[in-house]
Amino acid sequence: MPLTNTLHFLYFEGGDHLHPIPVLLIHGIGQEASIWPPALRRLVGFRVMAIDLPGHGRSAGTGLQMVEAYAQQIIEFMASLKIPRAILVGTSLGGAIALHLGLEYPDLVRALGLISCFPSITLPPIWLDGLENPQTRPSVLESLEQHLLPPSTPRTIAETVKKTLARQRPEVRYADWKALSRFDARERLKSLQVPALWICGAKDPLLTPSSLRLLRHLASDRLSVMIMPDVGHWAILEKPIEICTHLQAFLAQTLAPEPPTVKTPWPQNAIAPDHNNTNP
Repeated sequence: MPLTNTLHFLYFEGGDHLHPIPVLLIHGIGQEASIWPPALRRLVGFRVMAIDLPGHGRSAGTGLQMVEAYAQQIIEFMASLKIPRAILVGTSLGGAIALHLGLEYPDLVRALGLISCFPSITLPPIWLDGLENPQTRPSVLESLEQHLLPPSTPRTIAETVKKTLARQRPEVRYADWKALSRFDARERLKSLQVPALWICGAKDPLLTPSSLRLLRHLASDRLSVMIMPDVGHWAILEKPIEICTHLQAFLAQTLAPEPPTVKTPWPQNAIAPDHNNTNP
């Protein structure tokens, strides 16, 4: 579905009784909307829109080198469809985009699902320098993408990831890595007010001990942190049913209506306060 701001998206409805707040799925590095498995595209009880970021999939334009710039595109997407608030679910780079929006524009975000993303990542200087050099960029991109596909990655998942990577232009994938490498929300994370479910794979190559310590330290009633054992960076493909189950439970709890306020009748023999009387 084309939009005026050039973004395309896939639209799904999870049943007949739909929550008024839609779910926006934001894909990761070098990917596109089709990477989301059916279990997550069809969350029961929700309208779900899986977005192609600029330059990805069927969206026009090129990749953007700042998470903030991608976030602005999501804001314009919501405005174009007159969506006042949304539930943002992002993986990898998409998680960083969703997190930025939750931190900087909490009025637009009802809840966050953050999958395989981190407050910041640290890339070896040799890779960062190599990305800047047009001569070495292709080999560095290949190394970075292979870094996320270690031998333990199930073969079918590795093939799916490689196929979608191959459909994105090299300059788009380069921009994604630049955006992610520049993103750093460590100092801002403690100010997060939007309810969030954070899911990471214990074997994700991008998960550092410092990121894990920070997430566990900040875990609270508002920020739920789950570490899935034996899962790598492509958690949405490795464990789609489990992630969907956790996400549905999180949203059911987060979006549960507050109990109605019970008004106590004013006692007949009580004296009503005189709001016009300013004397003590």
